[in-house]
Amino acid sequence: MNDRTTRRAAVGLMGAGAALVVTETLGVTQLSAPRSTDVAVADDPDALLGIENLDDDSSDELRFVRNGDDSIDVAVESSDFDVDPERFTLDDDNEAETVTLDGNDSGEIDATGEIPNADAPAKTIELTRTVSVLTADVYAGTDTESEARGISDSDGAEDVWRVDLAYAVTDVAVDPERLYVSDDGVNLRALDRTSGDRAWIFDDELPPINALAADSDDGLYLGNDDDSVWRIDASDGTTEWADDSLSDSPITGLSVGGSKTYASTEGGELYRFEDGDDGIETSASVSQLDDGTALVRTDAVAADENDEVYVGDHDGNVARFDGDLEQVWSATVGTIVTGIAVDGAVADGSANVYAVDDAGELHEFDAVDGTVETAEIAETTALLSVTATDDAVYVGGDGDELHKVDDDLATEWTFSVAGRPEAVAANREYAAPFF
Repeated sequence: MNDRTTRRAAVGLMGAGAALVVTETLGVTQLSAPRSTDVAVADDPDALLGIENLDDDSSDELRFVRNGDDSIDVAVESSDFDVDPERFTLDDDNEAETVTLDGNDSGEIDATGEIPNADAPAKTIELTRTVSVLTADVYAGTDTESEARGISDSDGAEDVWRVDLAYAVTDVAVDPERLYVSDDGVNLRALDRTSGDRAWIFDDELPPINALAADSDDGLYLGNDDDSVWRIDASDGTTEWADDSLSDSPITGLSVGGSKTYASTEGGELYRFEDGDDGIETSASVSQLDDGTALVRTDAVAADENDEVYVGDHDGNVARFDGDLEQVWSATVGTIVTGIAVDGAVADGSANVYAVDDAGELHEFDAVDGTVETAEIAETTALLSVTATDDAVYVGGDGDELHKVDDDLATEWTFSVAGRPEAVAANREYAAPFF
């Protein structure tokens, strides 16, 4: 199976207080003798030396071009990037040179161009520019368009890469290196999270996958429609174990905590389990709230690094349980909870839990006591998915939109994601042992 990957230009050059688009050239409009330091810079396509942003398969390359007949000896230096090549000559045999930057997401480069002149002092061109490498911060898997997308949140939303998968996405999960994507063609693949390039695709036969969760130890868990849980070696896509002993109901949600993993089911159960080399070793479950209310199809589950776990069900119940599955609090939003996320750990002093529903509302719960605030994000459409970081919440909506929401539940931006963003995930780092 071939994935079609599209990556856009991902290096922006900052000059004169504004970002240059990819078709523009940054150059020098005045030359100076060696003793002069007054070099003017402008967005001039006729400048003698230009730097262009590349619109190809690389996110970390610049193209140096000469725009006249003079031979130019160029040196590129940076304390922020590894530069390759550092020196080159632009002449009739080499009109342009591609320079690769590595080692950082942003920084400065110093470029010096010298035009040799046998009859007079050499003319010197000096450029210092800030370079930003566009990286994916949030990921969306779509239903009807069957795509995985890496999206930057550096200055508003912008696609970094897109991969055509041929089948509707059922879930996504991210770890420090890779994005994992399952689809309803019963495929599982790992993509490099910075480029969208395929790392591996699962070769063996799989049951239909409903849920994914990744840990920081190269472990990827699959929650499946045949009631089983699988653990995959995330580094190469090989199966470590498959176990159908946990539940008699399809697994609809998964989340990795600090030392345990949590699964929610179509039958309304919330499970906690610990696994070993050959499968699930210990487990416990809960299927109702303290007041006797039964949980009904718990698709949404999220755990923090201290094994506090949050669940939402199809009756609108939202609840927090501790690591022993003892209820801490519960609340109701009155309609189907389609997704849930937590932005930190209660033990750190404060954390918020975010639940989205099929009425287009985002609910922010204080993780300590369950106090809730609600905001309408999509007036006429359902919300499908949610993920949270320390300072942002991303929500996928049925109206083909991805929303970024701040801590006050105000929408910072809305980005068109055609095909219904069924699943979203964001880069986020926790303290050990998991990401």
